[in-house]
Amino acid sequence: MRPVCLLLCVAAIGAPSRVVAGQSKVVGRWIVRYEHEMRGVHVGTPQVVVDTVRMTLRQRGDSILGDWQAFVPAGETAHPRDLRGVIRGDTVRMQLDPNIAESEGFFAELGREIVEFLKTHIHGIPPMTPIIELALRGDSLVGARWSASADFSVESPRRALSAVREKP
Repeated sequence: MRPVCLLLCVAAIGAPSRVVAGQSKVVGRWIVRYEHEMRGVHVGTPQVVVDTVRMTLRQRGDSILGDWQAFVPAGETAHPRDLRGVIRGDTVRMQLDPNIAESEGFFAELGREIVEFLKTHIHGIPPMTPIIELALRGDSLVGARWSASADFSVESPRRALSAVREKP
């Protein structure tokens, strides 16, 4: 009995690891349609509009990285925003980073900082980060997009989101 245990231990130690990190089916380029609220400055009722963007996802372990890029008219430059998050099974949860385009310059950045200061310290509106949660359904993605404060104490309504794989 003892030689059998020794043989099993040697086999277990000497056997190569079979941990294979396979890529998820969410990796690739997607055409995303999502709902969001659009409102005028201090006037009017918010309207729910549907926009379309291109989303590119890459995987590193259980991390998902990528970009979110609006379709822009010919002659204009698109400024992709970074996505980062995690994947658990067939569900992906990501944050959409508020990238500042390099070409916008000092005054555009300063203006954004002033607006954030006024919203946070004068109006009591915490900074919000867009959150995207997706689930793989066949060869498409379905889920929601919403915004949340850093501590998730304030959240906007969740709006529908769907994506289909971009054709090569």
